[in-house]
Amino acid sequence: MAVLALMLVSSIYNVNLIFNISIFPLLIIILLTENFMETQLLSSQKEALEITFETLLMAVLCSLILGSESIQKFVILRPELTLFMVAIINLAIGKYTGLRILEYLRFKNLFDQDAKFSKFKDISSDNSQEEE
Repeated sequence: MAVLALMLVSSIYNVNLIFNISIFPLLIIILLTENFMETQLLSSQKEALEITFETLLMAVLCSLILGSESIQKFVILRPELTLFMVAIINLAIGKYTGLRILEYLRFKNLFDQDAKFSKFKDISSDNSQEEE
């Protein structure tokens, strides 16, 4: 709220220094503070500090990547490829309700074993029905 009030007051009194502040770092700080407080209340301060550090590290890395002029040109000139790449990355490592593609590859042996055991269960259930 204070940031919004400061920006409103600066626009009324025509203070140009505040207009140079990007909204992206402000959003990161707001989300980071909310996440920190929630984690500190529900878990421990150590875990809250770890999550905060990881979030800041990811924000800095993303800022460096997105600051690249070649990345910016690629995104502007080829938006369909950008959306396709984001969708593929999200399916591979993103958050959605099903199993991720990398998890299918990682646990491929378990899926194969499960298929073998399900065939065995079908055979054993058929034998038990014949005995009755």
